[in-house]
Amino acid sequence: MAKKKPLHKPEPTDGSLKSTGSPKGIVILVQFTDSTFKVSDPRTEYTNYMNKTGYSSYCNQGSCRDYYIDNSDSAFKPTFDVYGPVTLSHKESYYKDNPGLAATDACTKLNDTIDFSDYDNDNDGFVDFVYVFFAGMGASDGGNTSSTIWPCSGYALQTVLLDGVTISHYAISNEANGASGQKGNFKLDGIATFCHEFGHVLGLPDIYSVNGTASNTPGGWDEMDVGCYNTGSNTSCGNTSTCPPNFTAEERYTLGWLTPAKLASSASTQVLPSVNNNKAFKLCATGDTTEFFMLENRQQSGWDAGIPGHGMLIWHIDYSASIWEANTVNDTSSHQYADIEEASGSTSSSGAASFPGTAKVTKFTKFTTWGNVTLKPSIYNITENNGVIYFTTDSSIKITGINNDIANMSVKKFQIIVKGNKLLIKTSVSGEKNLYLYGLNGQLLKTEKLTAAQSSVSLDKIGLGLKGMVIARLTSDGKLLAQESITLP
Repeated sequence: MAKKKPLHKPEPTDGSLKSTGSPKGIVILVQFTDSTFKVSDPRTEYTNYMNKTGYSSYCNQGSCRDYYIDNSDSAFKPTFDVYGPVTLSHKESYYKDNPGLAATDACTKLNDTIDFSDYDNDNDGFVDFVYVFFAGMGASDGGNTSSTIWPCSGYALQTVLLDGVTISHYAISNEANGASGQKGNFKLDGIATFCHEFGHVLGLPDIYSVNGTASNTPGGWDEMDVGCYNTGSNTSCGNTSTCPPNFTAEERYTLGWLTPAKLASSASTQVLPSVNNNKAFKLCATGDTTEFFMLENRQQSGWDAGIPGHGMLIWHIDYSASIWEANTVNDTSSHQYADIEEASGSTSSSGAASFPGTAKVTKFTKFTTWGNVTLKPSIYNITENNGVIYFTTDSSIKITGINNDIANMSVKKFQIIVKGNKLLIKTSVSGEKNLYLYGLNGQLLKTEKLTAAQSSVSLDKIGLGLKGMVIARLTSDGKLLAQESITLP
């Protein structure tokens, strides 16, 4: 079973855990003869940690399930069944260089408790994954590196067959947070460590330098880099990893959760709401599916509360199957395969990496591939207003008259789709609603009354005679339900 490949290439058929649907997963709490859990009632705590909506113990931003539902725009709704604690027959150091054995030993001990066939969600003969939380600190976070386990994900060297299915794919991480554990003040490690390792279960690579020789990787902007140590606005607990940053637009694209819009070369004004709205732009050479640029908007709120800055990030992705599968994406300083084009012009992905950002950079003209081909269009007049990014693809076009109310598109509670000459509108809100269409300068273009939860509005009836981007605003009883940017054909 090979690691799942990104969607930049054809969809894999290797039996990896699918990143859509509502799969069930196994989580096992593991102790050793020399290390036991410090958290009281570990099974209850970890059940909440994994699944409880709005989980906030130990200053966490939410539960692991919350994170994946939010980032997938509800396309992926896993549930996690927690078992244990189970005490293995050896000291932790016994498993230090073979953590997969800890996972399979734990499964063997629990064979009378768990029907492992229930966790083969795709019926391919393999348990999709087993996640292990082990007692104490990890080697990556303050534990004794000579005797403790480094959190990781992989395939066990010694597989086991239980209940007719093979157990091989595992991930493992620590109970205690090193930032507090070293001080003798126990805190549960934040959910971001799990979210990072589970990202590997879904097929995402590390974005930090695995071999430690390259510097200036995306850092705190990326959950698959050191963003897995981010904290949110509540830092009173003294631990880290409590607020994993949103997966990047490229990672969501890889997992099938986001379809980026093409950055067209025709002169236009573009609107880019926060990545929370699952919106992004992609620019690539014609016919090239492996090297491209991805534009996303990141704001310091929610899961992104702990990122280094806010504004638009421009990612340069150079997908190579061998590099991704070897998990060496950013191991070479001279050629990073998932790189941020920093607004500041430096190589540091700090708060100055975003546009306009602290460097106040309002244009980008160097969409240059590794083959030294500069792609068009360039972008100009980059503006950030109420958490929304605006830019133009022609330097002569000016952005004026932005309506602050219309610019606020952070909430997505309805769906509006352009299909042929119709607008298809879906909302869970009953009763009469009003649909307003605005130009990018805030000018009201058209109003339509809607009654059904799902409505179809003819563009011919609206009679705008317009093409391109407009802002759709849905209200009920004078209250704003949600807003969305749409492109009319």
